[in-house]
Amino acid sequence: MRILSILLYSPPSRNIGGAEIQMHSLHKDLLKQGIEVHVLAAIERVGCPYQMYEGISIWGVEIPKLTCCVFHPTNIWSWFKMKGIITLIKDRIGPVDLIQATPFREPALFAYWISRELRIPWVARIACSGPYGDFNYMPQNWLTKRLLPRLARSCSAAIVLEEETYKEALANGIEEDKIRIISNALIVEHAPSLENVKEIPTNGVVLFLGRVAPQKKPETLIKAYNILKSMEEGKENLRLPRLRILGGGDTHALATLAEENVLKTIDFMGHQEKIEPFLIDALCLVNPSESEGFPNAVIEACAFGVPVILSDIPVHRKIAREVEMEDFLFPVGNEKVLSDNLLNFMMLSKEEVISKRIRCAHYGKKFSTEIRNRAYLDLYQRVLNGNKTHHGMCQ
Repeated sequence: MRILSILLYSPPSRNIGGAEIQMHSLHKDLLKQGIEVHVLAAIERVGCPYQMYEGISIWGVEIPKLTCCVFHPTNIWSWFKMKGIITLIKDRIGPVDLIQATPFREPALFAYWISRELRIPWVARIACSGPYGDFNYMPQNWLTKRLLPRLARSCSAAIVLEEETYKEALANGIEEDKIRIISNALIVEHAPSLENVKEIPTNGVVLFLGRVAPQKKPETLIKAYNILKSMEEGKENLRLPRLRILGGGDTHALATLAEENVLKTIDFMGHQEKIEPFLIDALCLVNPSESEGFPNAVIEACAFGVPVILSDIPVHRKIAREVEMEDFLFPVGNEKVLSDNLLNFMMLSKEEVISKRIRCAHYGKKFSTEIRNRAYLDLYQRVLNGNKTHHGMCQ
């Protein structure tokens, strides 16, 4: 089997999120099973036309884009770019059995065009639901709105990460028997044992882990810290832990939101290849996101026994129920409720914190790469054999 995976922000780009991390992990695991994977990525992100990265062939190309104006010359030029990419596939990459597109945005248009030209099936991975989700983001103009139903009908199968995205896929015209729910896998190394998660870190920190991007809403956490700092000054028994912001992106605007005395308690760490040491030091993880697929950072934190304080969106709500952190959910963008939740968490007894750490660890360790790999491979085989997939949970 030879797979062409379209992943705009593919490694080795540093501007990657959960979808890119998951897919690169999957690509490496498929390679170990003798499946050849080639990745098409935006050349401005990966830096050169071709490279081998951790065993995977990464082809940097100029990705065709559709502009907001239907009659803009860029849309015409994109067609010529597509023809050049088809030539690259035929002459350099060689025969391909199946196309995998992540997410259901430009890569889906890309996969649709290539699949029609090469007459091979394509699989869509719908990465996210909600206001920043794939379907809400995709319709930029009249042309893409017209293409969206055709794209939805044309894919051979669609992968979604959780039930909310499944509902959006149905609502946007993807047939029920084409949709498969496959959760993300835990891909961190050396998660601690259940015995070790009972140890609460000394001088632990509050952690934000993820891209500094609008949909992640990290500013809510900064504003909550401003509130907490003002409370700390009036309470001798309240010591505010340091806040650690871990993830790529422009943090300048975040820094300007923090009051001067708060800024001294924040560590802006940027992108880090190894996140395990930061998880070990975390008292809790806060994810204020407005829109998620299946949040890698939350699962990684849980596996390390780190309790999670989450924004009240559907996928977070489900996780919070599983790990008994429902009382700590907060409305998206509400820094006051978040500050109250952080204060309440800091007031928990040692026994209560340990209980939550154990509960989180049990949950996070369920998401194995073996289950994920088997689900993807089964789906690919069904598509290539001409069988329709069936809706079902893979975790």
